Amino acid sequence: MKEVTPPVVRQPVTTWLRDGISESEIREHLDAILRSRAFLSSRRCSGFLRYVVEYALAGDEMQLKEAAIAKGVFFRTSVEEGIEDSVVRVCAREVRKRLERYYSENGAQDAVRIQLPVGSYVPRFTRPAQLSPAGAPSEQPAMGGSLEAMPKRRRIRPRLILAGCLALLLVAGVLANRRLFSGPPGFEQFWAPITGHPRPALVCIGPTLVYGFSRRMHESFLRQNPTALSGGRELFQFPPGTTIPAEDLIPFTDDRFTSGAVEAAIRMAQLLARTGKQAQFRLGDTISQTEAREQPIILIGAFSNLWTLEWSRNMRYYFHREFRNDGVRVSIRDRQDANRSWSIPYLERGNTMVDYAVVARVKDPVSGNPVIAIAGLTHYGTQAAAALVTDRVLLDHALRGAPSGWTTRNYQAVLETAVVNRTPGRTQVLAQTVW
Repeated sequence: MKEVTPPVVRQPVTTWLRDGISESEIREHLDAILRSRAFLSSRRCSGFLRYVVEYALAGDEMQLKEAAIAKGVFFRTSVEEGIEDSVVRVCAREVRKRLERYYSENGAQDAVRIQLPVGSYVPRFTRPAQLSPAGAPSEQPAMGGSLEAMPKRRRIRPRLILAGCLALLLVAGVLANRRLFSGPPGFEQFWAPITGHPRPALVCIGPTLVYGFSRRMHESFLRQNPTALSGGRELFQFPPGTTIPAEDLIPFTDDRFTSGAVEAAIRMAQLLARTGKQAQFRLGDTISQTEAREQPIILIGAFSNLWTLEWSRNMRYYFHREFRNDGVRVSIRDRQDANRSWSIPYLERGNTMVDYAVVARVKDPVSGNPVIAIAGLTHYGTQAAAALVTDRVLLDHALRGAPSGWTTRNYQAVLETAVVNRTPGRTQVLAQTVW
């Protein structure tokens, strides 16, 4: 009698991929890795590792195939499944080397390990005692990889065969359901109104208002403080209580930008260049109302960009600035809930430990052209928001919780980012709305 081999059913992702480790613990560990010397010097490896970790946690095996990684991380639009593209394999090898370096240096005592088995792009998350030798293939089957043949058994009971067949049908049904109801990735859908528009995109940057001294006060100060020129820099320090006449303060608005706005603009330029979209970069106060409405526009900055304040004025989440006796308080408010707002206090020398931002994608009510706003209460929030919307993995993850119908309707979200050493870190979505 011919022997029968029972069907092989893959284990659910959660039973072997994470070994009981929570997603939050894995993401905190990932952030620590990406901040280390082993990964700071390589954006490519950092992007690769973040991509595979996020999609592994989401259980999305289709995005962990070589062709999907080539497109998602390296923007290789011509790569199709089955076609060779060595850039993914080369980067995977480099990531394994950098992980090994990290765990031999900074991460030697970490309670979590991220391992990328050879021959697979599916990471494993383990405790140190559970690790297999560095770079060795995992004994567990990897999504999208080949499965070892199960040993043949004699005297297979019919009930076991039936159970295996039913399990296969269940897995096939789940995969079919995912293909039927899962649309294109959120990243493409979010940017489609801009990249698919026939006209070039207009990127509007808000300059920062900076005051300088009049020539009279400048010369007077240097006569009284000749040491202010020491070291090749002019250092203006006044005793407490010094009064400066208004006529001695000269505003500069056309050549001063915050580091967050500059980085956001660079990210926009890189994204649009990768997608082949033509773009124009202009200062907000040089754009007329006609220009702002005759082509797709991307707004960078909040209080420094009058167009952002204009467009967000009638949105659910809007920017508010309040002048009080103890300083200026800026906030994002909810038009539908007067008790709901996100604010930071008056900033002393720009220092803050948290910032909030708004990301919006809407249609201009007059022209119908798309408008995308990326704006923080300070430049840290603007920088964090730009990093999120230009990163495929981060944006896909953020949009998983978006309200139904966001792809064809106006969309707005409130973000929170932690600021450490004047650098924005992890960003999370606090609120989302569509209309």
